[in-house]
Amino acid sequence: MAVLDAVGDFFEGFGVEVALTVGALHHGFRLLEVPLAMKHRAYGRGLKGLRHRGRQGIHIIKALWQCYKRGWHL
Repeated sequence: MAVLDAVGDFFEGFGVEVALTVGALHHGFRLLEVPLAMKHRAYGRGLKGLRHRGRQGIHIIKALWQCYKRGWHL
């Protein structure tokens, strides 16, 4: 729980992962990558896939901007 207390508010969508990572590193926590067996939904290379990846990209940009505004510089 210490990481969640230090990082504070959650970000929306795919940006949660980015914000938690940046916030944890900023606050001096160490990260450990754990391999998981999971499958991603296949959206393909069509318009649906492009929209999906575009939304993910926007969430990441928003999360990084919020991290920057909080002073979380790496």
